[in-house]
This record gives sequence, C-alpha cells and structure tokens, in this order.
Amino acid sequence: MAKIPIATAIIFSKRSDLRDAIRQAFKGQGLASGDIQNHTDLKQVLADLERKDYVFLVLDWDLGVDQLQKILEKNRSQHRLEAHPCFLLASKEDDHIIDFAREYHVSHTSVGEITNQKLAKHVKSLVEEYRQLSPIKQLLLNVDSARQKGEHQKAHQLLQTMYEKFTTNTRVALEYAESLIELGKWSEAQKVLVPLQGIEHDSARARHLYARCCLKLGQTEQAVQALQAAQEASPYNPSRLVELGDIFLDLDRVDEAMQSYAEVLGFAPQSQEAKLGKSRGMLLSGKLDEALHLLHQCANKRELSAVFNTAAIVAIRQGKFDQGLSLYGKAVQILKSESKLVARIIYNMGIGLVKSGEPAKAVNCFAKANELDQQFLDAGHNLRVLRQQLQKSGGKADGSLAAIDQSIRDTHDDFEEGLLDGLDESISASESMIPSGFGNDSEEDDFDLDQILSDVSQEAS
Repeated sequence: MAKIPIATAIIFSKRSDLRDAIRQAFKGQGLASGDIQNHTDLKQVLADLERKDYVFLVLDWDLGVDQLQKILEKNRSQHRLEAHPCFLLASKEDDHIIDFAREYHVSHTSVGEITNQKLAKHVKSLVEEYRQLSPIKQLLLNVDSARQKGEHQKAHQLLQTMYEKFTTNTRVALEYAESLIELGKWSEAQKVLVPLQGIEHDSARARHLYARCCLKLGQTEQAVQALQAAQEASPYNPSRLVELGDIFLDLDRVDEAMQSYAEVLGFAPQSQEAKLGKSRGMLLSGKLDEALHLLHQCANKRELSAVFNTAAIVAIRQGKFDQGLSLYGKAVQILKSESKLVARIIYNMGIGLVKSGEPAKAVNCFAKANELDQQFLDAGHNLRVLRQQLQKSGGKADGSLAAIDQSIRDTHDDFEEGLLDGLDESISASESMIPSGFGNDSEEDDFDLDQILSDVSQEAS
C-alpha cells in the first residue's frame, strides 16, 4: 500500500495555547475535531496507544523526559516501529533534546520558540509522510504488521532481507540488530552493531544496544564504556543512566552508581526508577534510615520489597552474605503483614542461604514461604528438592552444595517480575508502611533467622 489511514491524533501537553494551535494544524490536514484528543495524563496516552493501530502523536517535552520516555518505550515494546509517527516539541533550545528524539526515531522535533506557521508546517509534513510512504517506511510497517499478528519469525526474516538489501541504512541495521537480540542471538547482534559505533547519527541507540550485547556476553567493562559513550551522545535518557547505575552497583562501585542516579534526578526529578536505584545504593552503603526515608516518599510495598531484594541479591553476588541476608531480614520486618510478599522475600532468603553454604537453614525458609503462600509452587519445589539432597548427604552441605544450587529454582535474576505474579492489587503504599523508629541502630542488628520466622508466624496468626 502507498499510504496508511491515520485519522487520529493524540496531543500530550498541558499548554492550552499549544494544544489549540496543534488542533488547528491537524484540522487543516483533514482530521475531524473529534479525532484530535488532548491528554495530560500519562496513563490515558499509554492506553490509547495500545488500543489504536495508527495515531499521530504530539509530545510536549515540558511534561518531563521520564514520562515521554515511558510513552516511547511502550511504543517500541509494542513493536510499532512506524505506526505512531511522533512530533516532539520543547520550549527551550537544547540540541540534546534532538539527540533524545533520534533514539526513538521521532519523525519531527522542534525546540525553542514555535509560531503557528512553523507548527502548521511540521504537522503538514508529518501527515504527508504517511499519506505517501517511502519504501523503507512501508517495509517497516510490514514488519509491524507481522509482529502484531504474532508472526515474529516472518518479521525477523523481513528485517534480515532489508538488512541484506539496504546495507548502508543505519535504521534498518539497528532494527535488525534489535530483532536478533529479541531472539537471543547476542553474538550475531553484536557483529551487526560493531560498524555502527562511530556513526554520526543514531550513535546513542547503536551504542546502547551494543552495551546490552556486551553485558549479556559477560563483557562488563565494554558494556560500561558503551553506555557511557551513548550517554555522552544523548544525555537525556533516564533509563540508560539507571541501567548504568545498576551495573555499577553490581561491580561494587557504589559511588559511581549514586552519581548516575543523581544525574537522572537532575533533569528528571520525578523519575521513579532513579529514586528506587538511589535507594538500592543507600542500602548497599549501609544508609538504611536514608533509604527508608526516600522509599517512604516514593515507593509502594511491592516496590519497596523489590528494592530490598535487588540490593540483597547484589550483596550476595559479591560474597557479602551477612549484608544480603540482613537486608532480607529488614524487608520481612517492614512487610510482615503482607504474607504473599513476605513469602517471596523469605524464599529468596532461602536461596541466599544455599549460596552462603547453609542449606539446612534454607529448608526453614522454603517451608515458611510455602506455608505463607501455598500457591507459590517454586517454594514447594525447592523444599522437596533440598530435603532430598540433604538426606542423601546426611544433612551436610559438603560435597552436595553444587548439586543443591543447580537443582533449586533460583529466581534471583528475575525476582522483580516474579514478585508481582499472583499478588493482590490491594498491596499498595500506606502511611504505616515503615514502622516508626525502624532502622535506628540498624548496623548493630544481627541476622537471626529463627526470630525472623517466628515474628512472621505471629503476624500471620
């Protein structure tokens, strides 16, 4: 087809004069007044994008880069490479905003003062591009269509054919590399991305994708360097800086991690991801009171449990078992009234005990997790497996720890996603989420598993 029937526009802005001017510009291109929707709420925009196949999207930078990135990431996660052509406006002049827009293939960008005439010109050009598609856009829309139908292999084959035909087209190469990543072909994707590291445009996205490949292939230092280079090319990317901070935490470079989170909060002060990342860094630095204060302001109970869990995992991976187990214990104390959340925390505490060489204590954790949530199947599985392994070894870990570690279901790398599965929607923030005075003299507290499990039993009863 030579064109696509986009008949709807969504305007995401709180500036009434801007919205009115944009509405008039779209009306001038034949869109009906009822098909031009004004939104000021992020959830409304995300819901509309998921519902509608083709939409012109106008975004106002002044609403915050963290909100805009959620919209653009959501669009990409839905595999709509071209279905929602976008126009980004910013009231301040800043070339880095244009760099950000390039990462998400925003069709048109305007920074600084804009007149009604200039606005009408942008909207006219945006509409005309989708009334008469270029060959590349048409092919990318065919990829979109295949993915929306669940034909992912067909979509990948289309991208591979495009890559072989348009070898110098950076956009095609990036989409093909991302498709390889989605298929788990990390080495092949990395080879596609290597020649793109020095390109003038799209370098931020090329370097970011390359960093993901490096990280997956165990090339951590190369991943850090690529992410830093991507951030230099396009500094207004909250999720990338948070990702970089998380890598620094894994490498026990806490100060650099905290600097990354602080940088995000400097240009996106409402970024939830950066606040949670900063909280993880505080926990790993032993600043429990400060972390709890920040979490009380920004996190619900699910998010709080995920922050403690992730910090504990990082500590355990670094061999700091006492710190990791202590963080699990703190989380249980805070959230002990939420049995399903606590079941998952205690479950991961059990995995930490296995890794620290104390599988007998881990049995008690898996048993308590299973007791608190009998639908938590992994807890029951690990309880059975661990008991069998200990019976074979006469109750000793010597010689059997490796077998135990391989046979239990270790969700450490995927806890935050699994944490939410099957949990009640009623779990949310509350004024009493963090007990009064909790955290005082925290560094003197010892990890007492029996006391932790006893407290949970009393709360449950």
